[in-house]
Amino acid sequence: EAITNITDQLATGYEDSSESNFVMDIIHQLDAVSTRDSMTGLYNKAYLQKSVETALAEAGEGRAHVYMAMIDIDHFKQVNDRYGHACGDIAIRELASLLQSYVTPSIGESARYGGDEFAVLFHAEDKQQCIQVMERIRREMGEIPFRSEGTEYHVTISYGIDDIAGARDYREAVEWADSRLYIYKRRGRRLQNLHQGTDHD
Repeated sequence: EAITNITDQLATGYEDSSESNFVMDIIHQLDAVSTRDSMTGLYNKAYLQKSVETALAEAGEGRAHVYMAMIDIDHFKQVNDRYGHACGDIAIRELASLLQSYVTPSIGESARYGGDEFAVLFHAEDKQQCIQVMERIRREMGEIPFRSEGTEYHVTISYGIDDIAGARDYREAVEWADSRLYIYKRRGRRLQNLHQGTDHD
């Protein structure tokens, strides 16, 4: 918001449209830096928090469902230890690329939560549609052949989806989705009926 205010002040100070456009371009770039993760190009954690808070406010005004997914790379530390941090970074970027491809603006927003953790805030209110999107990403990530010094290996991901519409705030929303992720992991990464209902119904 502060960046936008500065933009307006600077832009109105230029009568020449080309100079004004130049200033606007710079400000838009600064705005992108403030909301995007530099490594992946996805939204960052700060942007995610604002989006979740907005979605929760909409839920308070009658929106029926707000689905959120938390995702992480399985055994990420082992990937780094065995193949090197550069390979870990490649895996993070590949996952980010899949999120960008499948989580379109009409579907939702994807963000890097931190490290090898990612989040998706869905605009879609159809739970099965959200699960289908995440399943495509999970399958395709597991099929990518990664290579290090002549060795081919594969990287898998886990995810959990929950309806956060009843969450009190951003922190609780993340906790709910995160709990579904860890239930998934405890079940040996088998979906079964994981995404049917919630633990806080």
